[in-house]
Amino acid sequence: MSTTFWVWAHLSFILVVGRLLFSLAQNWVLPTKGYAAALLLIGALGMMPYQDVDLAGWLLGITNMLSVGSLLVLVLGILPRLGVNPDIDQDQQQGSWPLWFILGLILYPSALGWVSLDTYVWGYDPLMSWICLGLSPLFWLLRQRLIGLWLSLSVLAWTLELGESNNLWDYLIDPWLVIAALIWLLRQLLPKRPQQVGQEGP
Repeated sequence: MSTTFWVWAHLSFILVVGRLLFSLAQNWVLPTKGYAAALLLIGALGMMPYQDVDLAGWLLGITNMLSVGSLLVLVLGILPRLGVNPDIDQDQQQGSWPLWFILGLILYPSALGWVSLDTYVWGYDPLMSWICLGLSPLFWLLRQRLIGLWLSLSVLAWTLELGESNNLWDYLIDPWLVIAALIWLLRQLLPKRPQQVGQEGP
């Protein structure tokens, strides 16, 4: 494992475990420094060895390499607990889910051999990175800052070879992100139960 990918794996461990922990403990009332300290402890926990592999490596064996998209979603879920409010509102986050699901439909049926067209090989073509860079400012101008940031960071990470993959697809999306996008879409399609304002007396 390269040094950069070691950092990628441990950053993924901190974000995944931290996001899960903060979600399970929504009633916690901690100062910003308390949440930051919790993330530091999680980072130290990820370096603890078990059977010659640290815990971050064990998580990596389950999740594989998380994409830039997944890391951004995790970061956006953690930053408010650290007292940071990014300039990306809920509408912008919701606008990215359909795109990630569509990209999953383009990539994974081919990767599973369900269709004859090999879309995964597109990720090795430098032209795809130029397309992403060209679309990034366009989405930024359309006030879809999350998508613009996601495209730019994915191309940057791919160019610097921060992960162990040479394919841009692996930096853009991963199966976990596509599954999360599918869950989001299903929640939008399913009818929502009306909220009960109050009950009338007899």
